[in-house]
Parts: sequence; C-alpha cells; structure tokens
Amino acid sequence: MHNIDLQQQCPLDFSGHIGIAFDPNALGDVLTALDPAHPVWVPCTWYSPGL
Repeated sequence: MHNIDLQQQCPLDFSGHIGIAFDPNALGDVLTALDPAHPVWVPCTWYSPGL
C-alpha cells in the first residue's frame, strides 16, 4: 500500500472525495500503480471540487 497526497504532488488540486474519481492528477497515479513498468506522467493541473 502506498498513500498519495494529491495536494502535496500538485498544490493546484483541490478535489474532494467524490471529485477524485474524475481528477486527471489522480488518474495518472492510478494508471501508474496498475502498470508501474509504464508510468503515466500528468502535469499538475488546477482541479476544483465542483468539477
């Protein structure tokens, strides 16, 4: 298990519990965890809880 703090990776990411399902920054972390041999780099993008 590896805990990831999205706001520490990307200070512009303000997603909450529900918004994380649609968060491009979190998606990059999930894809990298599923296939560590092919890490996915996602630039730090602004994300709001209401999106």
